[in-house]
Amino acid sequence: MCHYYRKAHTCGCHSKIHLNLCRTGILANAKCDPLTHPFEAPATHSSYFMCYDCIRKDAHLEAQAKHEAKMKEEQDRAKVEEARRMAEKEGKSEKVREEYRKKVEREKRE
Repeated sequence: MCHYYRKAHTCGCHSKIHLNLCRTGILANAKCDPLTHPFEAPATHSSYFMCYDCIRKDAHLEAQAKHEAKMKEEQDRAKVEEARRMAEKEGKSEKVREEYRKKVEREKRE
């Protein structure tokens, strides 16, 4: 007997409605008469995989997380570089101040 079915994917989604023809239906290239309504088809077949939409969504989320991690790493690197530049600038200005103090002290002694 021919019947309609849906696949139950591992993600919890159900596939579109499929028609499983019986042997006589295949040979006659026709469906049996007493078929249930297609929208009443139970999820009788189990799938070993997630549905395409869930696989695509997971891949998109993974790529987005990778991109966000890369952007955060670049921001952290920029902050470290800016802090290094500021410390270097502060060190240079401190060195200039120290040289100026020494120069003033030498001039006072003379």
